[in-house]
Amino acid sequence: MTLKTSSMFAAALLLAAALGAPLELKADGGDAPAELSLSAATAQDLSGAFAAYLSSTGKSTLSVAASGFREFVTGERSSLCANLERELNAHLRNDTPYGVPSVTELEGAWNGIGGNGSDIGSQTYALRKFGRLAGVDLVVSGYYTEQSKGVSITVRLLNCDSGTELWAKTSLLPKGAVPKSDLDRMSGSEPQGWGQEPAAVSAPVVIAGGSPESASALSPSATAVRPIGDFSPQGTKRDANHHETEFSVDRIDFELAYQYFDPTTAAVKYWAPKGMSGPCISVNWADIVHLDYTLWYLASVPNFSAPVSSVMGWGFSIYGTAPVRLGHHWVLYAGVGGRFETIDINSPSIPSGDTISFGNNAFFGVAGAKVHWGDLGVDGALTDDFTADYAPYFTARLGLYYEYEFAE
Repeated sequence: MTLKTSSMFAAALLLAAALGAPLELKADGGDAPAELSLSAATAQDLSGAFAAYLSSTGKSTLSVAASGFREFVTGERSSLCANLERELNAHLRNDTPYGVPSVTELEGAWNGIGGNGSDIGSQTYALRKFGRLAGVDLVVSGYYTEQSKGVSITVRLLNCDSGTELWAKTSLLPKGAVPKSDLDRMSGSEPQGWGQEPAAVSAPVVIAGGSPESASALSPSATAVRPIGDFSPQGTKRDANHHETEFSVDRIDFELAYQYFDPTTAAVKYWAPKGMSGPCISVNWADIVHLDYTLWYLASVPNFSAPVSSVMGWGFSIYGTAPVRLGHHWVLYAGVGGRFETIDINSPSIPSGDTISFGNNAFFGVAGAKVHWGDLGVDGALTDDFTADYAPYFTARLGLYYEYEFAE
């Protein structure tokens, strides 16, 4: 996308903040330049924050990205936010020795945390998740506010692991430096719960090399919005067409499936030549720990060695798997587990109401794949018994599941 000239000036102001260079802007409606000179200490402060981070962590280098800019009062995003992020990332990528993800990687990370539904500027867990998905240590983010004299923009450097602010600076763009169309906010793009905290004056934002600036200086209604620096979790609203690409212990899947049992011994295959099948109810935690209840039933067993009216098998399986997530929608998993099954035989030759029961416990391997769209998905799995007390099986299962996530 080609930026409007005045919009590029807006982005260039923040680039100048990183470079410490003077910047000259002209208002759209006049010929007189508005001289804006930013202190050379700005770049030194940013470089100093990078150096301090490397020193405190013992790392030799770092990775950084710009993302998550918002309008301060409403929490909504606008074209100005996207322009700032694009220009800042281009500057960081081309003019610093630090690693910056590609445009595609940043888009995937943004969608992975829920897109506009998450606020990396105030939600620590969302910031950490973005850092893991994008593969960055630090994030350059911030907010802007329309004022009578122009547009105030605050840029913040955030530590993805701790959620702490390492550096901040506020700059004022004069009227006309940003086209009105770039300030048109996207309705519904604010994070869930934005601005619903009890009214309180936010803690002052300390601007490097200057005096503290309170939130009330940024907006007359700042006391009614979320305090800057409040990193309490607010909940992540996930986009319906995306799913997280990372491992999470906050997930539980509830599944209803149909499972086919194919006996692998000749004796059982003789009286159940077509195998057995029945429903399966499954619950799994984080695609790691699975608990299944299975049931199969044969109403006619003509080939059994004695008169049999029906045979039923029921039991529980517990198994552990290692998941691998592929993109936004696919999960592969494999592991081992045990099945604790009881087989009941009903025969006309025994008293009514009585059954012959025996155990058929087994140790098996499992491999499966899941595809999901939002909170719903399809799961398919194959199992093969390594050992069994009576009848080892090869099974195939296909089911539908709903995924519940605690963080939502």
